[in-house]
Amino acid sequence: MPTSSTCTTTASRPAGFTELTSDDLVELYDHGVDAAFVREMQEVGLAAATPDQLIELYDHGVDAAFVREMRDLGFVKLAPSEWVELRDHGVDSDFAREMHSQYPTSQGRWGEPGE
Repeated sequence: MPTSSTCTTTASRPAGFTELTSDDLVELYDHGVDAAFVREMQEVGLAAATPDQLIELYDHGVDAAFVREMRDLGFVKLAPSEWVELRDHGVDSDFAREMHSQYPTSQGRWGEPGE
């Protein structure tokens, strides 16, 4: 059975990958994940996301604007799966802001130590 080969072309580097298998490329392509999406995710702090995590983020509608809005509210240390969970359950910045006004944390923002 053939195995996936690794690609280390310069074409993959601008998007943040240094090594991609042929299977990774097929999966990214099949799910519509392009270099622009990967760059945007890197710009909002998700540079360490794997191809599978990027596919999950994309498939569940987590985009850079959503991450930026939530980070502005203090959600700064979330794993890719947590971003997906927020989006899947309909949590947006308006809801988070409204809830925060009713139930502020001891330090005034989410995502900070001690909460």
